[in-house]
Amino acid sequence: ETFATWSPDGSEVVFVRGDDHNSQLVIVSAIGGAGRVIHGAECWIQGVDWSPDGGTLAFAARSESGRPYGIHLLDLTTRHLSTLTEPDATWSGDYEPHYSPDGAEIGFIRYSFVETGDLHAVDVASGEIEQITQGQLNPRGLDWTASGKNLVFAAGTSGIYNLWRVERSVGRLDWIPTRGDCVWHPSLGRTSSMVFERLNLKADILRVDILATNPYKLQTTPFLTSTRWDSDAQFSGRGDRVAFTSARSGSPELWVSDAAGSAPTQLTVLGGAFVSRPRWSPDDVTIAFNAAPSGYAGIYLIDAEGGAPWRVTATERHELLCDWSRDGRWLYFAAARDGTWEIYRKRPDGSEEAQVTFGGGVMAQEDPSGQMLFVSKPADLGIWAISLSGGEESQVLPDLLPRDRGNWEVLEDGIFYVQRIDRQAFLSFYSFERRQVTPLTSVPDLDGRSLSVSPDGLTLLYSRQAQREGDLVMVNNVPFE
Repeated sequence: ETFATWSPDGSEVVFVRGDDHNSQLVIVSAIGGAGRVIHGAECWIQGVDWSPDGGTLAFAARSESGRPYGIHLLDLTTRHLSTLTEPDATWSGDYEPHYSPDGAEIGFIRYSFVETGDLHAVDVASGEIEQITQGQLNPRGLDWTASGKNLVFAAGTSGIYNLWRVERSVGRLDWIPTRGDCVWHPSLGRTSSMVFERLNLKADILRVDILATNPYKLQTTPFLTSTRWDSDAQFSGRGDRVAFTSARSGSPELWVSDAAGSAPTQLTVLGGAFVSRPRWSPDDVTIAFNAAPSGYAGIYLIDAEGGAPWRVTATERHELLCDWSRDGRWLYFAAARDGTWEIYRKRPDGSEEAQVTFGGGVMAQEDPSGQMLFVSKPADLGIWAISLSGGEESQVLPDLLPRDRGNWEVLEDGIFYVQRIDRQAFLSFYSFERRQVTPLTSVPDLDGRSLSVSPDGLTLLYSRQAQREGDLVMVNNVPFE
């Protein structure tokens, strides 16, 4: 039960109740009692707010399976449902709607698929949308000031989450000083007060000896830890080095270590470009990775020994790195050229771009022979295979969830992937020879969409959320209108 929101007169509360597949909007009296369900959705509703006149609910949901999230309006008198925003498939969707004090606009966050997002406002009467911020890192929560002239939101522009105030008319950002490195979900009262969440988050990279553990009794050892977060570990082709991303320097950067997690060395100094998904070239000379310095994720390359990175892809659209080809002559990536995410490839120098899939795709890796491409999709279950010489795609694995679309890896003998069994994450192995799936080890607290198995298939590296604690903090006499 989430997203509890007061009615304007304080007599009722609306909230979201549901499970992994379906959710409902429920209204309950402020003094308790049985709630009444007023709407159901075949997805998890991502935010709800009450119009100032109390007559309408704005909420974020999918209009149909596979579509991005949009903002919808539910008239509480007639139960008429209408769609206010519905972005195309290049976006993850629109989330966390909040009415302006006069009810004329709704502020919301439009997210990409790469942890970036920006504040937008939509005119309730006309449906006209205006973008308010540029290139924010994964905003978490927003609210309007009492005058409606400003919005307050949380974002991690440099890997550390802060509160920001943005002037609605000019888009200028002002930093709001707070204590703590992770501040989320501000809520402004009718008087000069504000409440927000102050969290203490930490992610570590753990090592699992795959064949030395009982699947139900996991024994892990720390591999890479710091006082911040570490993630996206990736073994080199020879298995003697590991590339990973870390905020231990104060902003997300690309790092490398040896196979034991020792001697970590920082490779990039991008200062908050949100580095992710490092991938070694087959000869281990070059590392490809994603970064989003201007709000759009692009593919960069850097020498594995260090130096200045260079950008391979365009600057005004999202292009998500998947992997290298087996011969190192291509880079596979996902992009949404015509409103649908598909897999493309291009040369490491940026030339000879070509579309590879036509049935959807967001992550891809070649098979050991380099003749087939395995693909996971943005919203569909499973892993699919398509011949690189042409032909129809076929489903190889039926049970990879969209939330795990990056949590799989192709090795010589088969595919290691995350399988959800009784709501627990397991590392499972699909054998090319036997065409069977074997659960290998549980993966508790799996954090993120990337894991790595050593070339010999004996060691798993994955990112785990090591700490999540929080407090609610109230600030009185807030000095802005």
